[in-house]
Amino acid sequence: MQAPRPSAISVQMSVKTEIWVKAHLRRCFAAGLTGVVARRGAAEAGSVFVKVSLPGGTGRILAPAAGPAYDEKGSRRWAAPLGSEPVPQDDIDRFLARQIAFDPDIWILDIDDPGGTGLLEQPDDDRPGSGDKAALRPFAE
Repeated sequence: MQAPRPSAISVQMSVKTEIWVKAHLRRCFAAGLTGVVARRGAAEAGSVFVKVSLPGGTGRILAPAAGPAYDEKGSRRWAAPLGSEPVPQDDIDRFLARQIAFDPDIWILDIDDPGGTGLLEQPDDDRPGSGDKAALRPFAE
């Protein structure tokens, strides 16, 4: 059996979580948003959860989407596990506490964004079932 030719091998490279987190925070700062690393996870490959804080004590949580972590363009995939509508901060904190108990290596970013996106997603209108507001597609990074 002959070994595959180098041109036939598909290589997917990913950025370390720590580098992605730092880059995303810089992107937020450049857009005039504020944010902090609320919890530092595994530097190499910890999952990232983004708490988007809104005025009035509400917010949204963006979590890694089920399935592959990246789409075909190499952008992270996101889901809104508590729905796309704002929820009380206490609900978000309880959700995150359960995630930490399940996986202590997660990262949590807390971004103040009146627009509610954390510069991460937009509704995926091209997918079947696009009426589901919790189905999200990443912005191109």
